[in-house]
Amino acid sequence: MKLFTLQTGVSNSHFLQAKALTEQRQEVKLKDLLVLEHTLWENVDQKMKVSEIVQNHALDIVSKTKMEIPRIIRKQKVNQRTKVTTRITMKLEQRSLTTQVFFIVC
Repeated sequence: MKLFTLQTGVSNSHFLQAKALTEQRQEVKLKDLLVLEHTLWENVDQKMKVSEIVQNHALDIVSKTKMEIPRIIRKQKVNQRTKVTTRITMKLEQRSLTTQVFFIVC
């Protein structure tokens, strides 16, 4: 990976070293690459793509799974709410039909 030098003259390798030091480590770990997602883009349009690329390289499968869990849970909750809403709607429609049939018979 090519490390870019920012306009301030600080290279991304310094950011990586600083990240490791803030976690009281002497060596940079793969997860430290995540700090680069905030430094490698030049305009806002690039930010999402850069973030995606950095995360794909910096995160191991366990970390990626941990990050996906909240999204999966949110999706599951939405699906459950949709199912409940659908069941309620169906019951209301059935009751409405039953009521209509009752009034027609009477």
